[in-house]
Amino acid sequence: MFWKFNPIVEVTTGQTMISALIHWTFYLDKSHRWQWRKFDKGKVVAVSGDGFDRKTACVLNAVQRGYVLPPAISNPEAFSETKK
Repeated sequence: MFWKFNPIVEVTTGQTMISALIHWTFYLDKSHRWQWRKFDKGKVVAVSGDGFDRKTACVLNAVQRGYVLPPAISNPEAFSETKK
């Protein structure tokens, strides 16, 4: 099961606008533990390293490393804990 968030980051520098696609993927590994990966321009740039029993704990770990919750989800407890 994957949960993915793709914010498009736009930076304006003078007359030039730069767009970079950064996304985070949250998934269950083979041991049924939650993990995350951060992608920048299609390349993995960071991984959780550890598996988490709860998706909320995984998301909170990602927040500590720069993940920003979407505005509609201000509470990480709102994430579903079900394993599909």
